[in-house]
Amino acid sequence: MSELTLEQISKSYGSVQVLREVSLAIAEGEFVAILGPSGCGKTTTLNIVAGFTEPDAGRVRLGGVDITRQRPERRDTALVFQNYALFPHMTVRKNIEYGLRARRIGGAEARARLERVGKLLGITGLEDRYPGQLSGGQQQRVAVARALVVQPAVLLLDEPLSNLDEKLRKSVRTELRGIQRELRQTAIIVTHDHEEALSLADRLVVMDAGRVVQAGTPDEVFSRPRTRFVADFMGITNIFAGARSGGRFVTEGGTSLPLPGDLPGAPYVALRPSALRLAAAPAPDSTASAGTAQSGAMLHGVVADRTYLGDTVQYRVALTGQPETESVTVQASSEQAGAFATGDRVGIEIPAGAVLPLQADDHE
Repeated sequence: MSELTLEQISKSYGSVQVLREVSLAIAEGEFVAILGPSGCGKTTTLNIVAGFTEPDAGRVRLGGVDITRQRPERRDTALVFQNYALFPHMTVRKNIEYGLRARRIGGAEARARLERVGKLLGITGLEDRYPGQLSGGQQQRVAVARALVVQPAVLLLDEPLSNLDEKLRKSVRTELRGIQRELRQTAIIVTHDHEEALSLADRLVVMDAGRVVQAGTPDEVFSRPRTRFVADFMGITNIFAGARSGGRFVTEGGTSLPLPGDLPGAPYVALRPSALRLAAAPAPDSTASAGTAQSGAMLHGVVADRTYLGDTVQYRVALTGQPETESVTVQASSEQAGAFATGDRVGIEIPAGAVLPLQADDHE
């Protein structure tokens, strides 16, 4: 049975509808990431679970109990805020103890819990410091400790890593995932960073314009995005409009792409940059126009731009005879860093299954 369920949750602020019949079921011990762009409704969803916002319609159930109208302090949840919300006039110890005092937990039980979360989060020895004396990473750990010490049924995380630098964010991300697994803690994290969501969560819930547009495992959402919006949000830059023609997809610019298997028609397709390969262009007299049906999965063009990114190199290829809007981005390993330069004629090999059919967005 699900630990937490949201049933047809809707919320408006004046004439702006922020959530539109959002339903979600989260199992006990599951780590779910709700992600989407600013304004999609993800933080409002989290606040409704926490009790800081009341929905206009729908129900929230925790362990089978309807908590829709319960006050935040009566819910078995704990929220880690984006800015950590530590009390600056309190020591680390008093900040962590705050939730315990509110729940009237003291004595040996409180000391045991403090010791445990201190060791778990690596903040033992910082108990007498004040938040202003801590680094950003230490403050983040204290905020998580304050939430975990009350042993909530559901841990809620509102973009808790966004204030950290990239290196520290990756380190703390690994620690947070390890803690969640060790405690088997039911958790929801809200983020706009798809890489963060992929690395942390058991399941992703992608939101757009107040709706859940796709939910699934990280591999399902990353490898098989359902709509144009999801593909774009997950970092796929090559998205083309067009229509199916036989066993191929013909873009609006006339580029012919192979479709994998007997799939239903779709108004868009995506090509994941990392799934494509660059090759030296064939002899000029054998080069086919990108605007004609290709024999096999090969497109031709010229390297218009090349960006070195360390482990990878990103090439933007202007297809032969096609408008600039149908250029293709290819992501290659750094071993190919010197293989091609701007202005080189190249071929783009498209492996079987690299073309992803996409449905239109629900609000189109």
